[in-house]
Amino acid sequence: MARTVAKCEICREWIDAERLEAVPGTRLCREHAEQINQYGGEFLTVAREDRTSKAGSLKINIGGVTTERVPNKKAIDQLKDDYEMQLDD
Repeated sequence: MARTVAKCEICREWIDAERLEAVPGTRLCREHAEQINQYGGEFLTVAREDRTSKAGSLKINIGGVTTERVPNKKAIDQLKDDYEMQLDD
């Protein structure tokens, strides 16, 4: 179930409910989601090989690949730094 209310991690403005529904796990408003693309995007896709061999076995059997979407913390930190610099100007 998606969150119905959340604030942007950068500007602390409310994130649209439609965005929260469309992009589960988002921590950015629409404006900052567009800006973060210059740093590699809001999310990274991490892939992990699924082993089907027994634990401790020297023989490695790969059964497939599992992917997971994780927040791009480095990009979020860079965008946050840029935003704070703009406020100081």
